[in-house]
Amino acid sequence: GALAPAILILSSSESTPDDAARALKQGAWDFIRKPIVDTVFLARFKWTLKRRLWTEMKPSQGETTIESHDNCLTLDPERRLLEIRSGPNDKQSIVAHLTPKELGLLSLFLQRPGRIFSKQLLLEIVWGYAAGIKSRTVDRHIENLRIKLRPQQYRIETHYGLGYSFTDNLPPKQV
Repeated sequence: GALAPAILILSSSESTPDDAARALKQGAWDFIRKPIVDTVFLARFKWTLKRRLWTEMKPSQGETTIESHDNCLTLDPERRLLEIRSGPNDKQSIVAHLTPKELGLLSLFLQRPGRIFSKQLLLEIVWGYAAGIKSRTVDRHIENLRIKLRPQQYRIETHYGLGYSFTDNLPPKQV
C-alpha cells in the first residue's frame, strides 16, 4: 500500500496558536515555529520520521490475520496465535502461542520480509525503548521465536553486525 506522508510544518514567527491548531487538526504531525535551534529541529524531524515508520509497521485496520507470502505462516494478532505449516499445500498445522513481544517481532517481520531490522530499531518499535540502550533481550526473544517457528525457524535470519530479517522463501529442496 501507499505510505502515509509524514507532515512537518515550519512556520514564521508571526504564526498564531490558531494557525498551529488548524495545521494539527488537518493532519500535520508537528508544527514548528521559527526561530528554532538546529539541534531541536533535527530531533523533532527525526522523531517525525520514526513515528512515520512505526505507523507504517502497524497492521491495517480490519486486518484479522497476517500471512507469509507462501501461506506457511498465519499470524492471528488478536489471539496471539501462530499457525505453522511445513509447506504451502500442507493442510496440517502446528499452533503456537506467542508472547506480546514475540507477536510484535513476528508481525513486523511478516509485514516487511527481507528488510533488515537493527536490534536498536526492534527495541524502539517493539519495546518502546529509547535509543542508546544496549540489551540482549532482542536476541533472547528471537531465539524463543525461532523455537516456536519450527519447522520454519530458518525464516528469521541473523545478519551479524546489522540485525535480523525475515525471509519469505522456502528453503531449497534437499537432494
